[in-house]
Amino acid sequence: MSCHSANSNDTRQFHSDKPVSIAMTGYPEQYPVFSVADTAFDFGNIQEGDVVQFAFRFKNTGSKPLIISEASSTCGCTIPDYPKNPVAPGQEDILKVVFIINRYQ
Repeated sequence: MSCHSANSNDTRQFHSDKPVSIAMTGYPEQYPVFSVADTAFDFGNIQEGDVVQFAFRFKNTGSKPLIISEASSTCGCTIPDYPKNPVAPGQEDILKVVFIINRYQ
């Protein structure tokens, strides 16, 4: 699953093997749709060595199974954990994020 967001929803992309913009196809009912319930989480003030985590809830509001093939972060201090099995239409799941402050990173 790929979801890129810039200034509008028109840039969101969802795919199983190739990126396809739902806004461009005109047929969003033919794709999985990654709908996020939790869009942000404030970890607050954390100290070096602290490990904090949060589980972002999401739902596949599309009509096809949602397959997340990879999840990554832009730094080594945030570790994502995502469902490895397809998320069926209408099914909810979580994407867990673990944040670690380490002075050696």
